[in-house]
Amino acid sequence: MKYSTLLTMATCFLMGCGTADDGHQSISGQVTWNGEPISDGKISLMTAAGVTDAGDITNGVFTLRTTPGEKKVIVTAEKPAGFSRQEERVPEPEPVFYQYIPANYNTKTELKEQVEATTETLTFNLEGKEIKPPKK
Repeated sequence: MKYSTLLTMATCFLMGCGTADDGHQSISGQVTWNGEPISDGKISLMTAAGVTDAGDITNGVFTLRTTPGEKKVIVTAEKPAGFSRQEERVPEPEPVFYQYIPANYNTKTELKEQVEATTETLTFNLEGKEIKPPKK
């Protein structure tokens, strides 16, 4: 075997050649909260075994890679709640944020989605009572 062929095979092995079929597929979609796009957040699709695939939500749009199967859908998003108190260890106040999407869409999600091998897009129109900022 020639040295160049061996080098090419080693490179392909180490870096990957072509498309590796790891079972993941790209999915894009939209997420709204009470009819408005979620401006900045996270979306995760979690299997029954706890394997999670996640992506950022920007202006209501997300893209992620996941495998087919039934998934729990977890959506989180935060809004500013003011600034931290100035203290000796924190000389400059820092922005403080709070989770405004209710727990039934994240920590206690009730939302599920069946992802098929042919699924390319998903849309989630979340509705409910927004969580209020914590009292100071």
